[in-house]
Amino acid sequence: MDKLRQLFQFVVVLLFFGACSTPSEWQNEVSDEATQVESASEDQPSDFAFDDSEAEEEILGLDSDGQTSFEQAEGATVEGDEFANQSGISGEVASATDGLDGDYEVSENDFVGEANEAPASQSQGTSVGVLENADGVSEDSFAGAATMPGNTSGTGEDVIGLDYLATADGGTIVLTGRSPLQYTTTKNAAKNQFTVDLPSISIPARLKRPFLTQEFRGPIGAIQAMDSGEGSQIVVQLKEDAQMYVQPEGNKLLVLVGSAATQASQSQISEPADSESNDLGISAESDSRILKTYTLDDFLAGNIEFYGKPVNVEFEDTDIRKIFQFIAEEGGLNLILSEEVKGNTSIKLREVPWDQALVVLMQSNQLGYIRNGSIVRIAPLKQIREESNLARELVQFQKLLQSLKVKIFPISYAKVEDMKLQAQAFLSPRGKAEADIRTNSLVMTDLPENIRRVEELIKRLDLETPQVLIEGKIVETREDISSFMGFEWNLGDSSQGIAIGLIDQARTLTSAATMQFGDLAGKGLLSARLGLLERDEKIKVLSSPRILTVNNKEAKIRQVTEFPIPITTIANGVPTTQVQFKEVVLELIVVPQITADGSVMMQSQIKRQFVGATVENNARPVNSREANTTILVPDGQTAVIGGIYQSDNQITENRVPVLGSIPILGNLFKGRDSSLQKSELVIFITPRIVNKNQALPIEKALTSN
Repeated sequence: MDKLRQLFQFVVVLLFFGACSTPSEWQNEVSDEATQVESASEDQPSDFAFDDSEAEEEILGLDSDGQTSFEQAEGATVEGDEFANQSGISGEVASATDGLDGDYEVSENDFVGEANEAPASQSQGTSVGVLENADGVSEDSFAGAATMPGNTSGTGEDVIGLDYLATADGGTIVLTGRSPLQYTTTKNAAKNQFTVDLPSISIPARLKRPFLTQEFRGPIGAIQAMDSGEGSQIVVQLKEDAQMYVQPEGNKLLVLVGSAATQASQSQISEPADSESNDLGISAESDSRILKTYTLDDFLAGNIEFYGKPVNVEFEDTDIRKIFQFIAEEGGLNLILSEEVKGNTSIKLREVPWDQALVVLMQSNQLGYIRNGSIVRIAPLKQIREESNLARELVQFQKLLQSLKVKIFPISYAKVEDMKLQAQAFLSPRGKAEADIRTNSLVMTDLPENIRRVEELIKRLDLETPQVLIEGKIVETREDISSFMGFEWNLGDSSQGIAIGLIDQARTLTSAATMQFGDLAGKGLLSARLGLLERDEKIKVLSSPRILTVNNKEAKIRQVTEFPIPITTIANGVPTTQVQFKEVVLELIVVPQITADGSVMMQSQIKRQFVGATVENNARPVNSREANTTILVPDGQTAVIGGIYQSDNQITENRVPVLGSIPILGNLFKGRDSSLQKSELVIFITPRIVNKNQALPIEKALTSN
């Protein structure tokens, strides 16, 4: 019995030591398998760009403590659920191996596939899209930031990343190096290609493949990294012609396209104004009103509006740089201080907008600010002026290096000599303008920007010449008939001979020298009235002229009647009668000038001659009446000019034949009837602009800069 008890105890001890040694061996096997998986993952290149540390930990299965995590490293050898429970594997992996019989081992190729999928799922949270490439990488059809493969290991290449950020109207290619990259650029307009050459710089093999971006919005269709003779190059294939610009930032090269390239090129070198009117401003907050662009004069005079939040600033004999830093923190401002900004100052402000506090502090210390994107740089005013002058000199020097452009402008309506004089105000010192009289063309040789200004000038000046159709009616009427037709001059002393009136019976002209007009509908009714009165012999239409003239050119309407005047002379007691003819002229001269709003200003001159009463020897004089005036008439409306009067005193004698001729007694058989008739000359003038839509001037201003 004792022997059996001793044998049982021995077996229990053996089983106990066996149970303790088995998990340790299994753990060693798992560690060996994990090491194999890690070496396999290092040998396989990644098809996606991701963060180095996080991605390697995820692929290799390392948790935050550096221990092996079996959630990702599924290549380890597993023997059933019992091993999962004993080794402390997470529930997810245990469930993944659930139902497998015997050993479950993932091959090396299978693990590489899993490693490639891991960063792809991770990149969905950090990048918006994946570019399609020649190797068949999947593509998501949405706009956003697409990430290309980057260098995640220390392989010694100079370039470690190539990314593309898509935008609505362009895009940005980001090239990341281990150090600042030297580059040159070329553009092939025939093939629509833009090339960034990187001399003596190597690119990883995984980046040397085409990346297709034609599904993204913007002009970039594809990107290709390749080797060149002395280094590498990035070739950008454009879908359409677009402006490209390369901007270095630290170890990165930003290849900008579209509006981003335009803004970057303009901010890099911009043509400044005079030093006293240099634009200084900033957009420091989302509200664009904060420290917006002002001229230097406005800044110095304090003519600036402030919109920042109120702050309290109180310092006593403190370094001015610390005060600027405090205000920048309060306003969320990106601030750079020049080395010349130094010294101590005291300031105490209560509930003052932070941008006003910033400006007051600068003004009190002879400082100014310059905007560069969202960054504000503060420097002394003298330094800002010097930089402005230097930038102007640089711009002028670059203009001297630009090639000149030649363009021929055909002139249609204007004289080419006149257009040449106008264009010379827009020329640079190197430019010239030549007038070809034979073809009426202007030949311009200058910088492209000046050529564009002259082209805009020609479009606005070389317009069809405005033409004005002047319709007139010259009517002689009695004074009572004038009142019947609705003419109320009321201009004071009518003996001056000039009056301006109204074609409307329902109105009266109440103030002196005031002019009103009827419309064209009233003119039709007026013509009907004139016709009726002329048929009743109450008026006499002397002339109804219509004449077409161009703007600012004289139009003359002249009617001449020759009147015979007998002249009797006595020679040697013999009377001799001769007839001479004198011209009696009715003349209207109008010079129209079309205004920008479509009205017509007319300088009018009216002249009327008429034959007077008989005097001695049957002679009759020729009398004259004239009026000169300038009137402004809306297009299509009628102006009335009147007040040229003529008085006719008519004496009629009625008598009985024979008896009326007896001296003294004859007065009983005859009688006299005297009548005084006063007539008026009325002129109706209606201007019409014939080609109004084609000839009116353009209101938009053009500056020569």
